[in-house]
Amino acid sequence: MPVTYEPITTTTLTSSTTSFTLSNIPSTYTDLVLVIDGSPITGGSAMDSNWYVNGDTGNNYSDTRLQGNYSDRNANYSSSRCGQPWSTNRWYTYLHFFDYANTNTNKVTLARSGNYDGSLELYAGLWRSTAAITSITLISGQARNYTSGTVATLYGIKAA
Repeated sequence: MPVTYEPITTTTLTSSTTSFTLSNIPSTYTDLVLVIDGSPITGGSAMDSNWYVNGDTGNNYSDTRLQGNYSDRNANYSSSRCGQPWSTNRWYTYLHFFDYANTNTNKVTLARSGNYDGSLELYAGLWRSTAAITSITLISGQARNYTSGTVATLYGIKAA
């Protein structure tokens, strides 16, 4: 069965900000994929890039991070991690929301993130809610800035 990625929206940051939101997400797809091509950050050497959905900043998120010989996890947080942008070079994040419109299950994510020097991190995330996802907010974990030139494209996946 072929799978089709359809662009839903693209946001290009024109100034520095600690967060940005992609909204008005239709419920017509099976999954969502958010691809971020990020410009180097400001205010420090690295930061956690986090996500929350539908404006929910309650303690409804968990994640597990794998990085080289290191792993950690967070539970009962107000957002879930999905990457670690860097100040020295461009970075990327590929964040997959599985079954995002299903109102019978909690929402599970899988993300991979890295920079163009070869660093790589993997994240498994959970939003403990059965609501369909209608908006996604990316927020800096350390109040550092996403910078001008960062491009975020949200794709819907349709099983043909």
